[in-house]
Amino acid sequence: MQNGRSACRSGAWTGRGCATARSSCPSDPGYGGRIEMPTLDRLAKNGLTYTQWHTTAVCSPTRSCFLTGRNHHANGFGSISESATGFPGYNGHIPLENGTIASILRDAGWSTFWVGKNHNVPVDAFGMSSSKKRWPLGLGYDRFYSFIGGETNQWFPELIEDNHFVDQPAQPKDGHHFSKDIADKAITFIRDSKQGDPDDLLLRRQRRIRGASGEGSPSGSVNENLFFNGFPDDVSRNLPMIDKLGSPDAYNHYPTGWAVAFSTPYRMFKRYASYAGGTCDPMVIHWPQGIKAKGEVRHQYHHCTDIVPTILEACGVPMPELIDGVKQAPLAGVSMLYSFDSPDAPATKQTQYYEMLGTRGIWSKGWKAATIHAPLTSDQGNFDKAVWQLFHTDTDRAEARDLAAEHPDKLKELVALWFSEAEKNNVLPLVDLGVRAMHEAEYHAPKRDRYVYYPGTIEVPEAAAARTLGVSFNMLAEVEFTGDSQGVIVPQGSRFGGYSLFVKGGKLFYVYNFLGIPPEQRLVCDAPKLGKHIVGVEFVSCTTERSRGVRASLRSRRRL
Repeated sequence: MQNGRSACRSGAWTGRGCATARSSCPSDPGYGGRIEMPTLDRLAKNGLTYTQWHTTAVCSPTRSCFLTGRNHHANGFGSISESATGFPGYNGHIPLENGTIASILRDAGWSTFWVGKNHNVPVDAFGMSSSKKRWPLGLGYDRFYSFIGGETNQWFPELIEDNHFVDQPAQPKDGHHFSKDIADKAITFIRDSKQGDPDDLLLRRQRRIRGASGEGSPSGSVNENLFFNGFPDDVSRNLPMIDKLGSPDAYNHYPTGWAVAFSTPYRMFKRYASYAGGTCDPMVIHWPQGIKAKGEVRHQYHHCTDIVPTILEACGVPMPELIDGVKQAPLAGVSMLYSFDSPDAPATKQTQYYEMLGTRGIWSKGWKAATIHAPLTSDQGNFDKAVWQLFHTDTDRAEARDLAAEHPDKLKELVALWFSEAEKNNVLPLVDLGVRAMHEAEYHAPKRDRYVYYPGTIEVPEAAAARTLGVSFNMLAEVEFTGDSQGVIVPQGSRFGGYSLFVKGGKLFYVYNFLGIPPEQRLVCDAPKLGKHIVGVEFVSCTTERSRGVRASLRSRRRL
């Protein structure tokens, strides 16, 4: 919060999920290690760093906890938006009884802005023809600027301002990058608000700082889209791209081994809700007028569900019984305010369950139980045969010593507690589908025989568009040709995977780009010269007992 009234005046809240924890060594380079992060360093120097603060292990579910103060399954976000299924804990729809912090504060007189990644719009509401009830403005925010999916190209982002798509303000050749654009927009929102009412402002900003994430495969990747499609990376194919890492030409990700290293001394990495390597992130709270301590460290155990009650207590705003006429469910989190000026105060958090993509854990009063299970993409199942481990995190924060054999009664107690918490929060049934099964289970636009799209309209998100993934289809376009016609007729995807039907140099092209792996498959024929024509492509998915493949052909005919 910035320039808020009451206890929140002139403060700022910043959550952090980065790969390295800060040490107390005199030579400590600060947050980000050798990559300088002066703003976060400045906030930490004048605020507090929490060493036992936890997420859900994945971005979208964690953000739902920031929004509501309830657990992610209770929010319907047991997984990310794109992998939503029909089960209540995994449907990607925050229920009305879990009202948002923005709705509460806006009703109390605050201006509310969301600047940064969303990823909490239900996948069935991605398209512009969908209801905007569950977009940021529908969740209580006065303004929004960013993207609504899980990721976007930082040089060519899919941008949304408020409730509509907008073009990026400049191109990479002009020095544009999304990080600068989003900072400029946040400043604009603040200035606009201060012109009318300088004291009441809640700014929700999502910093896109990748944590210790394991999607890069054992050898690293120059195209993370391979991971999302269950396709293996190839070192020999990646090495020629080494000088293009970090550029618009690459969708790169470091090897899984580095994810493990970055999480040291904790086990595993993002997606593993069972271990601290997937859930424990240092967090900085900066509030000069509300916190006397400067540059200190706090070790109380807390979770992302605790942010909402902390903000409400700091701002002196009570949790309402009703929001928009709907009776509210109790908050799952507890306030962290007690710890601001009491470094040795015992943690008020008593219990926190964890589950993500089939991995499970539970912490209670200094003890933790965790299952040995692989996360997405595993399709492992066998949850009834799970092996549980036991750690005494008060003395073994790294979860290095399994005490299950020494304390079987404590383990049995925690396992029973996990199932109790799971029942309260809609965690069951557990879901750990593989890539193919996940694609089949996720939301698809309602099937119909014919889809019609018009020129001069905005892009259609994949989830809301005609499904062309792994199926046969015919795609036809009405085009009026002139002697020098050229341009794109219809594209889907990008250089990292997709297809395009276009005209160039008097030729009609259909180019199919399989996950950015060369060579592209091209079909070419002469383009019509003059007049109105119907052109298109027939794409046939061929599946036999031994192989899968595709067959495509271009078509053109004169329209009378």
